[in-house]
Amino acid sequence: MSYIDLIVERQIAEAIARGEMDGGPLQGKPLADIGSERLPGWWAARTLSRERSAERRREADIELTRRRNALWAAESRSRLIDLVAETNAWIDSVNATMQPIDAIPPLVLHDCEDAWTELRAYDARSSRRRRGPRWTR
Repeated sequence: MSYIDLIVERQIAEAIARGEMDGGPLQGKPLADIGSERLPGWWAARTLSRERSAERRREADIELTRRRNALWAAESRSRLIDLVAETNAWIDSVNATMQPIDAIPPLVLHDCEDAWTELRAYDARSSRRRRGPRWTR
């Protein structure tokens, strides 16, 4: 065992003695891919895969913003429901191309309906204010 290995082993033993290794989320579980053969440059391929996934997420966020803005312009509740379903189908297809950490959560129909209803009520109130009181027309 090399001098560096001895230092690392000692630091690990000291951390265990202090209780710093207790209760971690991976305690008692094997490390993923610990026994698998790896090709040369495997770490570069993994890093590139993560970066591609993160780039896809950034691009998807732009499209998701466009799709969310279209939700608020829906002319009826049934159109809103269709748009949410279309957006969730799109989210599923995009998530299939990304790593789980970059996945986009689906839209919740109930939350979208509540926000849409509130926005419609606000628009109705503000348009009445712009026209002025009834008695002045």
